[in-house]
Amino acid sequence: VGAGLCHSDLSVVDGSRPRQMPMVMGHEASGIVREAGAEVTDFVEGDHVVFSFVPVCGCCSYCISGRGALCEPGARANIAGTLLSGSRPFTDSKSTACNQHLGVSAFSQFTVASQESLIKIDKSIPLARAALFGCAVMTGVGAVVNTARVAPGQSVAIFGMGGVGLSAI
Repeated sequence: VGAGLCHSDLSVVDGSRPRQMPMVMGHEASGIVREAGAEVTDFVEGDHVVFSFVPVCGCCSYCISGRGALCEPGARANIAGTLLSGSRPFTDSKSTACNQHLGVSAFSQFTVASQESLIKIDKSIPLARAALFGCAVMTGVGAVVNTARVAPGQSVAIFGMGGVGLSAI
């Protein structure tokens, strides 16, 4: 339903962030679950979700220690252009497999994602705004809280007032 155009997307387009092509772009998104696969246990049709650009396997040493953003299988899938399962659900008009962008591929009418790439949200949250939580908010807030560990009353400098910078503030 909602998809943001992030600097990471633009970096793939201009080649400064090389990825395997062809690829269905877009990684900052929100949507509504329309169908759940047989093995999906956490989501049902109609759930509102935000996509995470790092699928979290829940089993690797990083996931177990609470550092899911560093999930090793998730990072491998993202680099390979696949879902966490290794699949590539998109094809082009010539039936050539297309790569996933960070397990999301939101620049399409419909997408397929691993349940490990989804976070259920309250249905009252506007989906167009919720899309920002999948990258900009998570990155900006994560930098302040988890990386810099800024304490109340400390002074910091933030360069850039895009989605990430505003979220850091």
